[in-house]
Amino acid sequence: RLDSVLEHLEHPGIVMSECYRILKPGGLLFVSFPLFYSPYGGHTTDYIKIPWFHLLPVRWVRRVLTGRKSKSGFINTDYVWKLYMSLNKMTLKRFKNLVRYSGLREVFFEETFYMPHDAALFFNQMKESVSAKSLYKFKGAFVHFNLASLSVFLFLYLLYRIPFRSAKPFNEFIASGIRSVLSR
Repeated sequence: RLDSVLEHLEHPGIVMSECYRILKPGGLLFVSFPLFYSPYGGHTTDYIKIPWFHLLPVRWVRRVLTGRKSKSGFINTDYVWKLYMSLNKMTLKRFKNLVRYSGLREVFFEETFYMPHDAALFFNQMKESVSAKSLYKFKGAFVHFNLASLSVFLFLYLLYRIPFRSAKPFNEFIASGIRSVLSR
């Protein structure tokens, strides 16, 4: 299983070929990752909640990230900067080429809509509050999500759902990631 790994590898083709080599015939490989040109493909959402922020010039991204006060805990600004710099700018086209050249074949493929961490916390808390019929839990959901984040999330979700998404270049910017099952 390669879950949010492929976009960090310096030589993803070598890894895909190795996966082909070690898989038994009929064996399955599950792959998922965020596309680099998607709204949050830069892995900076813990500090910068602005979609496509990571597509700005690298020196600007660095200045903003390193100028922020680090949150306590494991994820700090240095960690986010190193994570951002580790990205190989994986695109859908590049992934499809890696699959083809490795000898693997696609069994299942879907584009996904990425939900930032605070959005996921918000919606999980909302779901819990509805199932528990708890007003306290409902109010608690708003600790994780502010109005600006909610507005951006809803805007991106609506873009993701619009019918003219069949335009390939548009998909790369809106579909946040992919899930794929590959087989030998």
